[in-house]
Amino acid sequence: MKWYQKTGWIILLLLVFFPAGCYLMWKYKPQWHKWIKWPVSVVFGIWFLAIAASSLLPSQSPGSLVLSGAPDEPLATNESVSLSLEATPADASLDGLTFIYDDSLIDVQKGPQQNELIVTAKDTPGTAAVCVKSADSSAVSNIVVLEIEAPDAAEAASAEIDSQIQAAVDEALAETQALLEQKETELSDTKAALEETQQQLAQAQSELEQTQDELEEARNSRRETSSGTASTDSISESSSSSASSSADSGVANSQTVLVTRTGSKYHTHKCGNGTYYEATLDEALARGLTPCEKCY
Repeated sequence: MKWYQKTGWIILLLLVFFPAGCYLMWKYKPQWHKWIKWPVSVVFGIWFLAIAASSLLPSQSPGSLVLSGAPDEPLATNESVSLSLEATPADASLDGLTFIYDDSLIDVQKGPQQNELIVTAKDTPGTAAVCVKSADSSAVSNIVVLEIEAPDAAEAASAEIDSQIQAAVDEALAETQALLEQKETELSDTKAALEETQQQLAQAQSELEQTQDELEEARNSRRETSSGTASTDSISESSSSSASSSADSGVANSQTVLVTRTGSKYHTHKCGNGTYYEATLDEALARGLTPCEKCY
């Protein structure tokens, strides 16, 4: 059995598209009694014809249009007001309406409700008029007059101050941004210079360490050379010192001094009263004499 021969699909087509459903019912459902088929065919046929007729008949234009709901007080800048539109007859179509108004003073839009108009005042003071015309121009509504008041001086001044403040803030932000970018550039340059300096310092440190190593090697080499020379000089100096000591000792022992017979000192010259006579230093020392504090 094909899908369009099934009972469920036939009933669905009777509801959605009556001609096809009616045809399938009479063709593929012979088991249905005629006292069921005929009432179904008549009822659904009338319903289908009514829907078709309503869609084919032209919509009725309004015989008259009336606008109401205008406020008594003037509208402020950007203030909106709702106007009510009544059509006669009540079931007349309101599609394709034309709004007639001065767009330099107000703006008119269709509201969320079919018979509602939203009027918004602009920032130009004056007297605005609005009316509505039907799609076929057979009906024109009454004219509604709306007063648009001038913006409040204090509000205008406040708006001007706000604008100036915003401009100053924007300018300050732009200058700050430019300064930040300049500082970032300078910081980047400084960082690059610092890295270059660090590289130079590292290179200088390496060269210094190399120089220190060379100096240390030179010192070690010099120490080795000096060690041999010092040994030779030490031997020479020892010999010279011994000879010098011997010579000095001989000279000292043969030195002539002045002594007295009863004195306990020996002198280099007459130092006070008494009888002085010459003697060698060895002789004076042998007598136990000591050097005179004035002469030595």
